[in-house]
Amino acid sequence: MALVTFRNIRKEYAGRFVLDNVSFEVGAGQKIGLIGANGSGKTTLLRILNGLEKPTEGNVEIAGEVRIGYVPQYVTFPEGQTVIESLLCEHKTLTERLREKEHAVAQAGAGDLHQVLHEYQLIRDAYDRGGGDHFEQRALAMLD
Repeated sequence: MALVTFRNIRKEYAGRFVLDNVSFEVGAGQKIGLIGANGSGKTTLLRILNGLEKPTEGNVEIAGEVRIGYVPQYVTFPEGQTVIESLLCEHKTLTERLREKEHAVAQAGAGDLHQVLHEYQLIRDAYDRGGGDHFEQRALAMLD
């Protein structure tokens, strides 16, 4: 089963194709490596995979529950932000959204309850996939 499929990907910058008709699949259990000269499109390929850029042509298909992580070569932080604040940024956002949905569930009327519970469950699933209540402890241990 293919977890990720690239089909006829082309990416153009300033009239020059960095990626030209790239097609491949990554199946369950496979490991891949990207090797190439500087400027050959490795980072662009990863940025397209993560949805940070759109291909000029072609498409990428990612199987339902696949999670993709990406650590960029160069990382910039907002002025004054610590490393732990940066690590916790997305978790903090998910936590805030989860609290908002919990409040919405408590306030929902009978007619809206099904939809509000569904929205809550989607946020809760994302929160749990990201480490849930243990994320901050894991982040601190990782930095330690």
